[in-house]
Amino acid sequence: MKKILVLMLALIVLAGCAAQQGPDESAAREAAKAAETPVGDKIVKAPSTVISAELRDEIESALVKGVKFSMPLNYRKMEYGDSFVFGVGVQNVKTKQYEFSVDVTFKKAYDRMTNSISVDDDLMNSWIKSTIGPFDLDQNQKNVVSVRIEAGDIRPGIEAAPGTYVFDVKSYSREHDNVVRDAYANAEFSVNIE
Repeated sequence: MKKILVLMLALIVLAGCAAQQGPDESAAREAAKAAETPVGDKIVKAPSTVISAELRDEIESALVKGVKFSMPLNYRKMEYGDSFVFGVGVQNVKTKQYEFSVDVTFKKAYDRMTNSISVDDDLMNSWIKSTIGPFDLDQNQKNVVSVRIEAGDIRPGIEAAPGTYVFDVKSYSREHDNVVRDAYANAEFSVNIE
């Protein structure tokens, strides 16, 4: 009986705390909790795929009327094994609803002296931990999506060497009754491994 009363009191207190939070705080906490995985007696956190609120605001403010695409943060210093979430904003500037997608692919790698670094393209593309789209956007509607990169091997068994690794970001649009995707907007970002 005593345990039930303590449990009910704890639930009431938790409900009061949740009511004082905004919906974004509650959703963020739930997402973080869902990303935790018990392994034995430890909790292992999954890498985040959430864009920071500051970056999201910057992307959305860049998508003024008529701007198709925004990726204000396009460079990041990292170390082997690190991961980072870039943000990409897409706005439908067409006259009706379209389906959009964003493809990210490895482009090139070079060292500090701008010499090409020999890499395995498939391994480099495995650094990309996000699949984006397809998603529908009405006229002038915006969407901010995340692109998570995890610095890994550049060739089988070879860790990323110091240098710059460049990735293409290409967006496509498609009318719902059309099979063909049309190029919409492009950008690139780079990761500098130290």
